[in-house]
Amino acid sequence: MSSNTSDPPEHRAIRKGPSLTGKFWELPEPDEGFINAILRCVDVPEILARLLTFRISSAEEAHAFLHPTLKASLPDPSVLMGMDQAVARVVEAITTQESILVWGDYDVDGITSTALLLRFFSTLGRRVPFYIPIRAHGYGATQTALEEMLSQKAPPRVVLMVDCGVTAHNTLQFMKDHNIDVVVLDHHIPEETLPSACALVDPYLPGNPDSLQRICAAGLVFLFLVGLNRALRTAIPNYQEPDLLLFLDLVALGTVCDVMPLIGLNRTYVAQGLKVLEKQKTVGLREVIRLSGIRRPITTYHLAFVFGPRLNAPGRLEDAAPSIHLLTAQTEKEAVFWVSELERLNQERRSLEENVSAEAIALAEAQKDRPILVVHGDGWSTGVLGIIAGRIREQFEKPCCIISFDETGFGRGSGRSVPGVDLRALVHRSKALGFLEEGGGHPLAAGFSILRSHLADFEAFLINETQGVVHDPPPILIESTLSLSGATSELVAHLGRLAPFGTGNPQPRFLFSNVYVEHARVVGKNHISCTLTQNDRKRVPGVAFRSMGTPLGDVLLAHNGLYDIVGTIEINTWGRKTAVQVHIEDVGRG
Repeated sequence: MSSNTSDPPEHRAIRKGPSLTGKFWELPEPDEGFINAILRCVDVPEILARLLTFRISSAEEAHAFLHPTLKASLPDPSVLMGMDQAVARVVEAITTQESILVWGDYDVDGITSTALLLRFFSTLGRRVPFYIPIRAHGYGATQTALEEMLSQKAPPRVVLMVDCGVTAHNTLQFMKDHNIDVVVLDHHIPEETLPSACALVDPYLPGNPDSLQRICAAGLVFLFLVGLNRALRTAIPNYQEPDLLLFLDLVALGTVCDVMPLIGLNRTYVAQGLKVLEKQKTVGLREVIRLSGIRRPITTYHLAFVFGPRLNAPGRLEDAAPSIHLLTAQTEKEAVFWVSELERLNQERRSLEENVSAEAIALAEAQKDRPILVVHGDGWSTGVLGIIAGRIREQFEKPCCIISFDETGFGRGSGRSVPGVDLRALVHRSKALGFLEEGGGHPLAAGFSILRSHLADFEAFLINETQGVVHDPPPILIESTLSLSGATSELVAHLGRLAPFGTGNPQPRFLFSNVYVEHARVVGKNHISCTLTQNDRKRVPGVAFRSMGTPLGDVLLAHNGLYDIVGTIEINTWGRKTAVQVHIEDVGRG
């Protein structure tokens, strides 16, 4: 693989704060020698070379970072343990016409992973069925979901399980006992003992490259398809292979919506996937673009906040099948039907989220002095729990678990954590102690099921384990200082060469010193718009999204004196006008 997967070096940093909102700022001081070395390797402005020092570990990586290509980034799929066995079993199933089923998960990563496989099989003339468990049955390969799948007239001979399966010991054994070969393509952390599968591919298995541990299930499925496509060239005479590059829009969606770091192979997946999305080759996504009124160019923002919520909505409410149908639609008529269904379900999801959110946040407020917040209610929609747990985590800057109990006392929960509190480990230990029925996930996000009778023990365990754990929010990283007069459309264009932005590659954040805030006012539901100016009287519009009623919003509306402003810059378009705008993230006394 390309060396652009390596981590950037540590910078000597100046720490400032607290700001007027109680946060700390960190201003690293890049090595001037490193900056000059980058300038010798690539033709970029000095500011871009300075920003690159936060993203690459050597000057030689600069060109690959600025020009991410599959040729440079994509590894041989066979480098992953179990990949050759997985490919061989599916080739056999294809060439001997064995029945195949794709088993996915109900989030965007699981949906796109499932759709990738279905679209590939479709190019072979195979209409392969899929199965996505109902959220009410629980996460992943549950016994209830399995029995429902096996109750069909013709149970599959081969099951491709994507974005789940690596910890599904009982279910995979059940399938094996019923003479079903399971190929697992998962990216979750396995347990010490692996389940019994025909083939098991997971980047976290021992012996796999560390860099591939950062890919999502959709990224893993794409690698599998590269290997499968290569094998079919030999296995099928006159094989008409599909253009796998056209599948990268779905890979980009899965990568961004599963919050993978946009470095190395992921950066390439998303950069190339956005190019495919611009061509609008996937008819279902083309209809989402049309109906939502997305302005071009399409960015990671649209993946996360326009496509993602719509694709997630059906699975959050009950059945994710409409999202699969949208992503595999063959005609515009099909796509129009399914995108309107997703739009309806997304509106329903928003309404449910608002209803639960207010009650849950009030409960969290009552226990805000605890090291971890555990809120619960009866009959809450389980599909919105993760969103609300994240909102509470963000508002109180503490880990949060939120649980919904049904009338029998059975509860489903979702948790979101902060750096320093490994929620996955806490869930696994709670399960071992008998407090939870099931559970798993990642250090910062987990899901679980629990009986009401065990709630008090679970809550006491979490509080005891997190008591005294220091998890101060990380400081705001400021990559460079900038004057308002330097915030030009030309600079925004240069910054675009560092995109796609997201986790692991944030949009560059600047410090604007000694700024006056003028004409601050509330716009929309809870945003604050203002005008920023410095001594040279250069005026630049500023906006602080969702800041009404927050410490940041209070300071901006007071606009009393000189301030230091921290934020990003972007082009804002309204009507036929465009202007550079500062997206304000924090403020200090100037």
